[in-house]
Amino acid sequence: MTRVTATKGGGTNPATNSIGKNHSDYNHGTCGTITIGGTVYWNGSAYQNGGATYLTTSQLVYPTPEQTITWTSSDLDDVRLGDFVTTKTIKGITATISSGGNWNVDSIDGTVTFSSSTYTTFKNIEITCSEPEGVPSGWSYGGDKLTWTGSSSSVSMTTLGESILGISQIVFTVQ
Repeated sequence: MTRVTATKGGGTNPATNSIGKNHSDYNHGTCGTITIGGTVYWNGSAYQNGGATYLTTSQLVYPTPEQTITWTSSDLDDVRLGDFVTTKTIKGITATISSGGNWNVDSIDGTVTFSSSTYTTFKNIEITCSEPEGVPSGWSYGGDKLTWTGSSSSVSMTTLGESILGISQIVFTVQ
């Protein structure tokens, strides 16, 4: 099976959350591990990999539809990572700067890793910026966009020589 849609019970069915913690017998039941498409969303005692959101929707769809998350210039105004603060989460996506690296609003120097506890897979990342001195490994540059395409639970980018400057927007395609 490559696709499934499940809809919560309702009305006279007391188990309105039929997938998840303690819902198999409404008041007294327990639920083991819930794995969908190879991803564990409930490990028998706690949600993980975005399961608190994914498993409690009114309609669960597998595979998870792709979503676009955009960090605008106003989101980026709040990003200052370096020696003292190394991690920032915006709209469910976390950026972590490596030791010795720096991310100051619109410029990155060092290695930054994007990850998420809300979304399981990154499909594409487009960073609108000035042309970099060097294009990070696994990335491409065209027009005014530094682009990564693939399928991964986290994505790293290491600047080569000079900082990546003039960052005005980052668009993530995630599942």
